[in-house]
Amino acid sequence: MFVIELTSGLLAKSTALLSDSLDNLGDALTYGLSLYAVSRGAKIEGDGRTFQRRLITLAGLFVLGQSSTGYFHPTVPVFETMGVVSIVALAANGACLMLLWKHRREDINMSSVWECSRNDIASNLSVLLAAAGVWAHRVGLARPAGRFLARHSCSSGPPARCLQEPSGSYGIQGQASPSGQLREVA
Repeated sequence: MFVIELTSGLLAKSTALLSDSLDNLGDALTYGLSLYAVSRGAKIEGDGRTFQRRLITLAGLFVLGQSSTGYFHPTVPVFETMGVVSIVALAANGACLMLLWKHRREDINMSSVWECSRNDIASNLSVLLAAAGVWAHRVGLARPAGRFLARHSCSSGPPARCLQEPSGSYGIQGQASPSGQLREVA
């Protein structure tokens, strides 16, 4: 799933898919490293934890870099790709969770693997929710929802008054009239 989500995330310009793919890579490497460490002893376990910390830090910096690039060069991700890939990943992680269900309390390692799989399902649902948000933006539902929230989240009246500074001015651009409308100041 790592390769599919990474490739899809890069092609769809989706930071959500990229971060989910790197989480899958981290899980797979952690499972492999844990199995190796258990068979080798305490020294290897310590080295394994250091490797895991470095891997998580590197993945976080990669996602931060992708997010920063998106901030300076904004693009809208392809919601269809995000949705389809997150549903496929959700099905894969759901199958893993079902396989692990009866082993989840056997020992600390199985419990940890089960918890990671459960968290992956939450992550997949988050990507699906992000895809729905991109879809809402594309079809124009995001603006009316934003206006609704702006209108109903301020207790002091219309939105123009919510943004008003205590002195009543909007700085150099203008001032609010008694009706709450913004007017130019000469």
